[in-house]
Amino acid sequence: MLEPQSRQAVLERLLADYKKLDTTGLSVHEGTFVFDTLSANAVEFEKSYAEMQLILDAAFPQTAWGEYLTRHAEAHGVFRKQATQANVILTITGTANTIVPKGSLFGTENNETFRTTAEVNLGDAGSANVLAISEQVGKALNVPANTITEIVGGMYGVNSVNNDAAAYDGYDEETDPELLDRLLLKVRRPATSGNVYHYE
Repeated sequence: MLEPQSRQAVLERLLADYKKLDTTGLSVHEGTFVFDTLSANAVEFEKSYAEMQLILDAAFPQTAWGEYLTRHAEAHGVFRKQATQANVILTITGTANTIVPKGSLFGTENNETFRTTAEVNLGDAGSANVLAISEQVGKALNVPANTITEIVGGMYGVNSVNNDAAAYDGYDEETDPELLDRLLLKVRRPATSGNVYHYE
Protein backbone atom coordinates (compact mmCIF):
# COMPACT_ATOMS: atom_id res chain seq x y z
CA MET A 1 0.00 0.00 0.00
CA LEU A 2 1.36 3.39 -0.97
CA GLU A 3 2.07 5.51 2.10
CA PRO A 4 2.61 9.29 2.00
CA GLN A 5 6.20 10.22 2.83
CA SER A 6 7.29 13.48 4.43
CA ARG A 7 10.51 15.13 3.34
CA GLN A 8 11.90 14.61 6.84
CA ALA A 9 11.29 10.85 6.72
CA VAL A 10 12.83 10.64 3.26
CA LEU A 11 15.81 12.73 4.34
CA GLU A 12 16.46 10.49 7.32
CA ARG A 13 16.55 7.43 5.06
CA LEU A 14 18.81 9.17 2.54
CA LEU A 15 21.24 10.19 5.28
CA ALA A 16 21.23 6.67 6.71
CA ASP A 17 21.91 5.16 3.28
CA TYR A 18 24.66 7.70 2.62
CA LYS A 19 26.38 6.84 5.88
CA LYS A 20 26.41 3.17 4.90
CA LEU A 21 28.01 3.94 1.54
CA ASP A 22 30.38 6.73 2.58
CA THR A 23 34.00 5.68 2.99
CA THR A 24 35.50 9.17 3.35
CA GLY A 25 33.90 10.22 6.62
CA LEU A 26 32.25 13.38 5.26
CA SER A 27 30.07 15.24 7.71
CA VAL A 28 26.30 14.94 7.26
CA HIS A 29 25.31 17.62 9.78
CA GLU A 30 22.84 20.34 8.81
CA GLY A 31 24.49 22.97 6.61
CA THR A 32 27.05 20.64 5.07
CA PHE A 33 27.24 19.92 1.36
CA VAL A 34 25.95 16.36 1.81
CA PHE A 35 23.04 17.41 4.03
CA ASP A 36 21.95 20.25 1.73
CA THR A 37 22.15 18.08 -1.38
CA LEU A 38 20.13 15.25 0.16
CA SER A 39 17.62 17.75 1.58
CA ALA A 40 16.92 19.07 -1.91
CA ASN A 41 16.35 15.50 -3.11
CA ALA A 42 14.03 14.80 -0.17
CA VAL A 43 11.79 17.70 -1.19
CA GLU A 44 11.41 16.29 -4.68
CA PHE A 45 10.82 12.76 -3.41
CA GLU A 46 8.07 14.06 -1.11
CA LYS A 47 6.37 15.60 -4.16
CA SER A 48 6.77 12.35 -6.08
CA TYR A 49 5.04 10.35 -3.35
CA ALA A 50 2.16 12.84 -3.34
CA GLU A 51 1.85 12.62 -7.13
CA MET A 52 1.92 8.81 -7.01
CA GLN A 53 -1.00 8.94 -4.58
CA LEU A 54 -2.90 11.16 -7.02
CA ILE A 55 -2.19 8.68 -9.82
CA LEU A 56 -3.57 5.88 -7.66
CA ASP A 57 -6.68 7.92 -6.81
CA ALA A 58 -7.26 8.77 -10.47
CA ALA A 59 -7.05 5.09 -11.43
CA PHE A 60 -10.33 4.18 -9.70
CA PRO A 61 -13.73 5.78 -10.30
CA GLN A 62 -14.58 5.95 -6.59
CA THR A 63 -11.63 8.27 -5.93
CA ALA A 64 -11.21 9.89 -9.35
CA TRP A 65 -12.27 13.45 -10.02
CA GLY A 66 -12.89 15.86 -12.87
CA GLU A 67 -11.57 14.77 -16.25
CA TYR A 68 -10.31 11.46 -14.86
CA LEU A 69 -13.78 10.51 -13.63
CA THR A 70 -15.26 11.68 -16.94
CA ARG A 71 -12.94 9.27 -18.80
CA HIS A 72 -13.86 6.36 -16.52
CA ALA A 73 -17.54 7.04 -17.13
CA GLU A 74 -17.15 7.40 -20.89
CA ALA A 75 -15.41 4.02 -21.04
CA HIS A 76 -18.74 2.55 -19.87
CA GLY A 77 -20.92 4.68 -22.11
CA VAL A 78 -21.87 7.16 -19.40
CA PHE A 79 -21.32 10.79 -20.38
CA ARG A 80 -21.18 13.78 -18.07
CA LYS A 81 -24.23 16.02 -18.50
CA GLN A 82 -23.14 19.46 -19.67
CA ALA A 83 -24.45 22.80 -18.45
CA THR A 84 -27.30 24.12 -20.57
CA GLN A 85 -28.75 27.47 -21.54
CA ALA A 86 -32.08 28.63 -20.16
CA ASN A 87 -35.13 29.29 -22.32
CA VAL A 88 -37.69 32.01 -21.74
CA ILE A 89 -40.69 33.53 -23.50
CA LEU A 90 -40.35 37.30 -23.80
CA THR A 91 -43.16 39.76 -24.41
CA ILE A 92 -41.83 42.68 -26.44
CA THR A 93 -43.87 45.87 -26.84
CA GLY A 94 -43.31 48.97 -28.92
CA THR A 95 -44.35 50.75 -32.09
CA ALA A 96 -46.88 48.86 -34.21
CA ASN A 97 -45.39 46.65 -36.96
CA THR A 98 -41.83 47.07 -35.73
CA ILE A 99 -39.59 44.21 -36.79
CA VAL A 100 -37.44 42.89 -33.94
CA PRO A 101 -34.51 40.99 -35.50
CA LYS A 102 -33.43 37.50 -34.53
CA GLY A 103 -30.62 37.70 -32.00
CA SER A 104 -31.89 40.85 -30.29
CA LEU A 105 -30.47 41.08 -26.79
CA PHE A 106 -32.41 41.62 -23.57
CA GLY A 107 -31.39 41.23 -19.97
CA THR A 108 -31.98 41.53 -16.25
CA GLU A 109 -30.67 44.11 -13.81
CA ASN A 110 -28.04 41.51 -12.82
CA ASN A 111 -26.64 41.36 -16.38
CA GLU A 112 -28.11 37.95 -17.23
CA THR A 113 -28.67 38.26 -20.97
CA PHE A 114 -30.98 36.49 -23.41
CA ARG A 115 -31.05 36.51 -27.23
CA THR A 116 -34.18 36.03 -29.27
CA THR A 117 -34.26 32.93 -31.46
CA ALA A 118 -36.39 34.31 -34.28
CA GLU A 119 -37.37 37.55 -35.99
CA VAL A 120 -40.71 38.86 -34.72
CA ASN A 121 -43.18 41.49 -35.93
CA LEU A 122 -44.92 43.49 -33.21
CA GLY A 123 -47.98 43.71 -35.46
CA ASP A 124 -50.85 46.18 -35.21
CA ALA A 125 -51.07 45.66 -31.47
CA GLY A 126 -47.43 46.66 -30.96
CA SER A 127 -46.72 43.51 -28.93
CA ALA A 128 -45.46 40.00 -29.59
CA ASN A 129 -44.03 36.97 -27.82
CA VAL A 130 -40.76 35.33 -28.80
CA LEU A 131 -38.52 32.57 -27.47
CA ALA A 132 -35.12 33.69 -26.18
CA ILE A 133 -32.12 31.71 -24.96
CA SER A 134 -29.62 32.75 -22.30
CA GLU A 135 -26.11 33.66 -23.39
CA GLN A 136 -24.69 32.05 -20.24
CA VAL A 137 -25.30 28.53 -18.98
CA GLY A 138 -26.44 27.05 -15.68
CA LYS A 139 -29.49 26.89 -13.45
CA ALA A 140 -28.83 30.43 -12.20
CA LEU A 141 -30.18 31.54 -15.59
CA ASN A 142 -33.64 30.20 -14.70
CA VAL A 143 -34.50 33.74 -13.66
CA PRO A 144 -37.89 34.48 -12.04
CA ALA A 145 -40.81 36.04 -13.87
CA ASN A 146 -40.79 39.80 -14.47
CA THR A 147 -37.00 40.14 -14.25
CA ILE A 148 -35.98 40.41 -17.92
CA THR A 149 -36.83 44.08 -18.38
CA GLU A 150 -33.69 45.59 -19.91
CA ILE A 151 -33.31 46.37 -23.63
CA VAL A 152 -29.57 45.91 -24.07
CA GLY A 153 -28.05 48.63 -26.22
CA GLY A 154 -31.43 50.17 -27.07
CA MET A 155 -33.59 49.16 -30.02
CA TYR A 156 -35.55 51.37 -32.43
CA GLY A 157 -39.31 50.92 -32.07
CA VAL A 158 -39.07 48.76 -28.93
CA ASN A 159 -40.34 50.33 -25.72
CA SER A 160 -40.29 47.51 -23.20
CA VAL A 161 -39.72 43.82 -22.63
CA ASN A 162 -40.79 41.41 -19.92
CA ASN A 163 -40.97 37.71 -19.12
CA ASP A 164 -44.37 36.82 -17.70
CA ALA A 165 -43.07 33.40 -16.64
CA ALA A 166 -39.75 32.21 -15.22
CA ALA A 167 -36.99 30.99 -17.51
CA TYR A 168 -36.55 27.21 -17.63
CA ASP A 169 -34.29 24.31 -18.67
CA GLY A 170 -31.05 25.91 -17.50
CA TYR A 171 -28.91 23.26 -15.79
CA ASP A 172 -25.47 23.22 -14.19
CA GLU A 173 -22.84 20.75 -15.33
CA GLU A 174 -23.21 17.37 -13.63
CA THR A 175 -21.10 17.16 -10.48
CA ASP A 176 -18.56 14.43 -9.77
CA PRO A 177 -20.79 12.71 -7.13
CA GLU A 178 -23.77 12.74 -9.52
CA LEU A 179 -21.71 11.29 -12.37
CA LEU A 180 -20.20 8.64 -10.09
CA ASP A 181 -23.67 7.57 -8.96
CA ARG A 182 -24.79 7.07 -12.56
CA LEU A 183 -21.57 5.24 -13.46
CA LEU A 184 -21.83 2.83 -10.52
CA LEU A 185 -25.50 2.21 -11.31
CA LYS A 186 -24.58 1.31 -14.90
CA VAL A 187 -21.74 -1.00 -13.85
CA ARG A 188 -23.30 -2.67 -10.80
CA ARG A 189 -26.82 -3.07 -12.19
CA PRO A 190 -26.42 -3.78 -15.90
CA ALA A 191 -29.65 -3.88 -17.88
CA THR A 192 -29.28 -6.91 -20.16
CA SER A 193 -31.41 -9.66 -21.69
CA GLY A 194 -34.64 -8.63 -19.97
CA ASN A 195 -33.25 -9.00 -16.45
CA VAL A 196 -34.79 -7.18 -13.49
CA TYR A 197 -32.49 -4.18 -14.00
CA HIS A 198 -33.66 -3.94 -17.59
CA TYR A 199 -37.21 -3.41 -16.36
CA GLU A 200 -36.08 -0.91 -13.74
